[in-house]
Amino acid sequence: MSWPHLTYPETPQQLPGGQGQSYQVANAVLKPVDERQEAEYVSRLQHELRRNGDKTPGYQLAEPIPATGPGQPCEYVVDGWAATVLIPDCAGPNELEDRWNRVLHAGRVFHEDLATMVREPPPFIAARSHRWARGDRIAWDEEQPAEDGVQIVPEFEEAFKGLLQLRRPIAAENTKCQLVHGDLAGNVLFPVSGGDSASSPTIIDLSLYWRPVEYAEAIVVADGLIWHGEGENLVRVLGTDAFRLQMLVRALIFRLVASSEALRQGHGLVDDDEPKAFVRAVRLVAQLLEHDLTT
Repeated sequence: MSWPHLTYPETPQQLPGGQGQSYQVANAVLKPVDERQEAEYVSRLQHELRRNGDKTPGYQLAEPIPATGPGQPCEYVVDGWAATVLIPDCAGPNELEDRWNRVLHAGRVFHEDLATMVREPPPFIAARSHRWARGDRIAWDEEQPAEDGVQIVPEFEEAFKGLLQLRRPIAAENTKCQLVHGDLAGNVLFPVSGGDSASSPTIIDLSLYWRPVEYAEAIVVADGLIWHGEGENLVRVLGTDAFRLQMLVRALIFRLVASSEALRQGHGLVDDDEPKAFVRAVRLVAQLLEHDLTT
């Protein structure tokens, strides 16, 4: 593979995150591409958002690196890989105070720009068949697990049944859908010590869905509950009204189905405690929903 604007003076370095598939080469970050159409769309979207970046300085995006030279139609994918310019001195939010509020704030500013720029869902969203796409459709009751080729493994059955019991229909007029980032929790980077502390957070690895913004935020909270040991206080950051709790129910189904499929396909779990964490999350949401009904 080659990019006309890149040289390779050093050995690629594997980067944390990105499912272990992202590499730094000189001042570029390279990542393998599963779906070319989606990767080209995301790269063009990032480029356009960067052009408007001065208007909303609450976040920044890495500049995609074209795979074609001057005078050629612009494409960003070559030999199954895409590249972006490295934004240095950034790290994930894990060690930050108030990290969840900061991630959610960056996401809100980003989603405001997406709502302005993108008016209809890109076609690749409906065509996707990976485990996250299946989890999303099942979360929104658009497909049943059996219809989508999904089988919930025994480790997750208790939590899955509990979530289905908690899920309630939401009136269409209450769900304003738009393009959202469905994997913000680990993909908002902040300046590290010694870096430019005034820099805006960097949003990476755009994972796009056509859903309400509150659902994208609920996925952040679900990730905190399942993989970061968070509890009721984080749910209260999101909000505990019936609508937001229903978003959280759907976010937990989304993550559970993807985790179940990963285990069924032999990929293993992110954490051995994961099934128990889902059960704890279900019980917490059930308590909060019950409290909402009685107040």
